[in-house]
Amino acid sequence: MNMAIKRRILSGLIVSSLVAVMLPVQAMASSSQITGTESLAPYQAILDSVNAQYGTDIHLITTQESLLTGIPVPTASSLGALGEFEAEIIALAEFSSATNAATQQATAAAQARAVGNATTTVTLDPIYEDGEVIGMGWSALALQTVKTGSLTKAMNGGQGNVTGTISNGNGYWQWLSYSSITFYIAAAFPKFYPDTISYSNLDNSRTCAVTWWGTYYSSSASTGSFISQYKEFGAASAAV
Repeated sequence: MNMAIKRRILSGLIVSSLVAVMLPVQAMASSSQITGTESLAPYQAILDSVNAQYGTDIHLITTQESLLTGIPVPTASSLGALGEFEAEIIALAEFSSATNAATQQATAAAQARAVGNATTTVTLDPIYEDGEVIGMGWSALALQTVKTGSLTKAMNGGQGNVTGTISNGNGYWQWLSYSSITFYIAAAFPKFYPDTISYSNLDNSRTCAVTWWGTYYSSSASTGSFISQYKEFGAASAAV
């Protein structure tokens, strides 16, 4: 057998060996990816069942949420045993359901206290021009105090704050305008990350009512629950 034939045989053996080694590796990688995806299916099934039962919106966190919160993207090992996971999700669902119900009840009750339902009675004073009374009127400008008011209240997963301009010109403190409405996220779990708010004036602007909507993370267990929270901020308390 000449040298050229030997080289061709040797080259064929090397290529065949490489293909034989590479194919199982590729197959194993593909199988691992499928297994990694399927391994979360039992956890998702628990979430679907609990959400359907409690009317909640609990989910495994996404990559985007992970970047925002620092909570790791879920894996089967991080989520733990199915029984323990289900117990944690049920507890979170009960909390979320109760919190949402309380928010709905509070906002419904607040509608009766919207701006305009209060009546204020004042004494009119003479309005002079060139020494003559040309009318009767009232102005709180001489009596009122206008200043910045700020009030912070503890909430689930952090603290809510309302800051704005307040006045006691009508004989009581009321909000005139708002410069900021802020939620300070707790340093430790549980944490609440709101993304939407609504606010309104109650009791003739004596009270600012705020509802926050966002995702609540009870722990670093790679799950989040969409909830709403309601809190009232009184101008009189903000004046202190």
